[in-house]
Amino acid sequence: MTILDECHKKLADLQKQVTQTSKNVINRTQKWRRLSTVPSTDCDVVVIFKTELSEEIVDWLIKIINNRVPQLVIHKQFHRTSRQYALYLTASYRGLLTGAEELRIKKSLLPEHGGGLREFSVDEFSLFDNVMDEKLFLSTSERSNIVHHFLMSLRACREDSDMCSIKFANDQCMIPSLQSAGIILQIFPLHEPSELNKLTSIWIRRWVVLQPLDEIKEYFGTKVAFYFAWLGHYTYSLIFPAVVGLAVWLFVNPNKNSSFYYLLMAIINLIWTSLYLEHWKRTSSFLAYRWGSWDTPISLLEEPRPLFKGKLSLCPITGRPIRTYSKWKRLLILCFITTPIVLLSLIIVIYITLMYVRLQDKMNIYADNNTSIIPNFILVTLPKIFLAVSISIMDFSYKKIAVWLTDFENHRLEDDYNNHYVVKLILQLVTLLLTRQIIDSIREIFLPLGHSRLRQVWLSLKYEQRCLAERNKLKSEDNNGSLSTSNPSSSSSLSLAQPSNTDSDVDKCSILPENKSQCVDNNITRMDVDVNSEILIHQRIQKFTEKNELNNNSKSFDNSEETRITPAEREATLLRYEDPTDDFLEMFIQFGYVSMFTGIFPLAGLLAFMNNVIEIRGDAYKLSTSYQRPFGQFANSIGIWQLALDVVSYIAVIVNIALLGISGTVQRLFPNLSASQLIIFLVLIEHAIIITRAGISALVPHTPTSVVLQIAKLEHRRREALKILERESMREHQRQQSPSNI
Repeated sequence: MTILDECHKKLADLQKQVTQTSKNVINRTQKWRRLSTVPSTDCDVVVIFKTELSEEIVDWLIKIINNRVPQLVIHKQFHRTSRQYALYLTASYRGLLTGAEELRIKKSLLPEHGGGLREFSVDEFSLFDNVMDEKLFLSTSERSNIVHHFLMSLRACREDSDMCSIKFANDQCMIPSLQSAGIILQIFPLHEPSELNKLTSIWIRRWVVLQPLDEIKEYFGTKVAFYFAWLGHYTYSLIFPAVVGLAVWLFVNPNKNSSFYYLLMAIINLIWTSLYLEHWKRTSSFLAYRWGSWDTPISLLEEPRPLFKGKLSLCPITGRPIRTYSKWKRLLILCFITTPIVLLSLIIVIYITLMYVRLQDKMNIYADNNTSIIPNFILVTLPKIFLAVSISIMDFSYKKIAVWLTDFENHRLEDDYNNHYVVKLILQLVTLLLTRQIIDSIREIFLPLGHSRLRQVWLSLKYEQRCLAERNKLKSEDNNGSLSTSNPSSSSSLSLAQPSNTDSDVDKCSILPENKSQCVDNNITRMDVDVNSEILIHQRIQKFTEKNELNNNSKSFDNSEETRITPAEREATLLRYEDPTDDFLEMFIQFGYVSMFTGIFPLAGLLAFMNNVIEIRGDAYKLSTSYQRPFGQFANSIGIWQLALDVVSYIAVIVNIALLGISGTVQRLFPNLSASQLIIFLVLIEHAIIITRAGISALVPHTPTSVVLQIAKLEHRRREALKILERESMREHQRQQSPSNI
């Protein structure tokens, strides 16, 4: 009983400590959030430098940016809690329009000039709708992209190496080099509170069927919008296999004639996979047309990645100097470096997975004959814990290797870089189990949220400690000043009638702020001082006033000290959101499970649907609250993931047919078939389904007829508008020439 009482007592104490710690964490987080309620200065992009960086280096970089990128407007700010300098960047409206032309941003034309979307041009700005309204013409995402483009276009000279001890080559991108050297820690755009609140109110708080895709595209960019569009389309297409699978699971007796239904379920699932992918291609084309990303520029005209390395040569199209890199060098890297390392990594992962299987079998056998004090459930669970930890470590290591290899391949375009990186990630599919998906689902929500909360608590605690240190410092200085003032030898011109009473009165003033003015008046009336002593007394009064204000501010986070805390400082504590690659990978794995194993597990579609309904809101919540706002990225589809889904759909045919053969479903339906006849029958079914799959893909056009008609109508209106402009131009020219002819 004594041991149980001690255990209960310790558990009760632990519960109290956890409760108190939780309250402290919540209080500090709320205090830190209240610090950042003050709106920041006009800012589109924030640049955060490393802690305790010399101000000379910051001023040096500001000077270089002002000289070489005059379009940018810079405001320097010092973040007191993190002890970091920051640059708040924006640009004038004229500069933003110039950047919109350089980035080939498409904007709406006026109806009288054909309507639709067209690449913006400064020389033809009068043709575009709302061009005179700075707030309506460019979205906040487009503004941040333009400012980021200007910043990343900053080029270095050899003379720049003297200041920051980094060796720059001529015409080298400075910002990526400063990031690699650790001088610049973060570059991110700020959230727009009004737009974000409006978006989250209809996206997260309302469980509506349709997502606000246009608003998502305007705020986060087309790449993120395409991910959520695909996720929503995939989720609601799961309703069909979910209903069919639930009906089979409820009404089919697995012990009586279930083989036919499982075979039918597998065939229906494969047909659904084909129809779903074809329908998504048409939906993707429609969204690309609506969002102005229908026609992509030629690869030779696209701007290269900032980290792309190569020799300068003249572009055969534009005649401008561009950087080039030999394709045979990249091919050698792919064949003799990337491929062996990736294969070796996958072999290691497969070996560790097989070790887990053997360890699980041994632990199960040992648990059956367990005679130790260790419970059986612990012995059986240990291999699963080992697998979960191993998967997380291997996943993290493999991604680091994939990034390093893709960087080493030195791809010119951002799309090529992302595609090769995604291919390396997709190869993990051969080693991924359901455990990894569960771990990622938990980690993607709680890791960013927990990281931001702990970071905010740490900064709040640091802020309180700094206020307390400043208060103690002022108090010690005040005590030293009181001693020196009361000492007659410290000042020959100071003569106080009652020094002790004065000091006591002043101390009362410091303790009781509400009686401060009355105490000060009493002190002055009792003093017979000259001009110098009066000045000294007023200095001490001012010091006491500042000290009392500091005391009040240290007790409450609602006073003037916090007005210097900006939202940029709080958002700097959040994790960075690169792109939806990890989210795509998670859903890609789930799609593989659904397409491959629904035939033997009918509830796979229903469980995937229920998961994705929560996944949409979970991804929206983490992107809106737990991550920094990403730069809007251009995309005309889901990219290489479309090809990956097609490949999985063909692999799913082979896997489903193989599972039907291994499980004995076909043997029970056709018991008279021999082994060779069974194999031939399965191969024929597999070939028939693959041919049907390819036929559906070939017969169904990827672009809807409505989109083709809209493009044709738009082109017709533009040609008619161009004819009208040419006629008016000719008439104006003739009108100008007619007086001279007379």
